[in-house]
Formats: sequence, structure tokens, C-alpha cells
Amino acid sequence: GYGFVKWTGDTATVANIYSASTTLTMPAATAAVTATYAQLFTLTVTSGSGDGSYAQGAVVPIAADAPAAGFVFDKWTGDTANVANVNSASTTVTMPGANVSVTATYAPLFTLTVNSGTGDGSYRQEVVVNIVADVPAFGFAFSRWIGDTATVANVNSANTTVTMPAAAVTV
Repeated sequence: GYGFVKWTGDTATVANIYSASTTLTMPAATAAVTATYAQLFTLTVTSGSGDGSYAQGAVVPIAADAPAAGFVFDKWTGDTANVANVNSASTTVTMPGANVSVTATYAPLFTLTVNSGTGDGSYRQEVVVNIVADVPAFGFAFSRWIGDTATVANVNSANTTVTMPAAAVTV
């Protein structure tokens, strides 16, 4: 349950004090170095990378796996108190004096289709998307948005927003 942490003592000529296997260039005097150890704690990363055994205080990079088609990384769940940014697919965990288990979660994407305007794309639920009607032909004026308008902020405005529901939207 313990692992190497670093070399201490006369380390001025140690190549890498954090590597258990390193070299010491002998100085012109006696040198004494000591390997130090600490209790290791397990980091379990589900749907991502960074698993391993680490000492308390270690800053460990974690990364979510690539999302499946039609999904996007959402957030880290589980023991997230020591996760630097739960909303970032690539972040770090500062190991506490305990085992940690985190899981990368994913959210579905829903399609927004804007006919005669801009704003098309794939978006997560609750994302607010700006939509803008195309400039009308000479002699015409914008009238209103039609179609799936339940989440359109103002159906009478050529420049408005859609709050994405958990479904595809066409306006």
C-alpha cells in the first residue's frame, strides 16, 4: 500500500528526485540520499484515462474518452471534490488521503434546423441558440417563425433565440 515518492538528502546531483530509478553523479564529497515512501490511494476513472495508485497530494491528469456519435462530454461525476474542473473533459485530480472514483458522463446532442435563416447545428438540451432569419427578397418583410416554435423566445422577431429541448427542432 506504499509507493516511492522522492529522494531526499544530498540530492543536488540526482538526475530526477521523483524517479525511483535514477542516477546520482558522485560529488567530491560523501553523499547520502534516502528514498521516501507514502501510502498510495487508488484513482479509478470510468470512461476515461488516469487510473492508478497515487500518493496524497499528487496532481493527476484525467481525460474523458471520446464521446459516441451524437453525444458530447457533459461532466465528471462521483468523488469530484478534488477535480479541478468537473465541466472539462481534460482536467486534473489532486489526490486526497483516500481512494477516488470519477466517471465521465455524456449528454445527447439534438439537431436544430433553421430554414431560411442561420443557427443550424447540434446542441445539448437547454443550450440557448441565436437564430436569425435571412434577409427577405425585395418587396417582402419577415413575418414570423413557424414550425417547432414552443421554445423560440419571440416568434415575431427575425433575430431571436431557441432554447433547445430534448428533441430535434425545425423552424
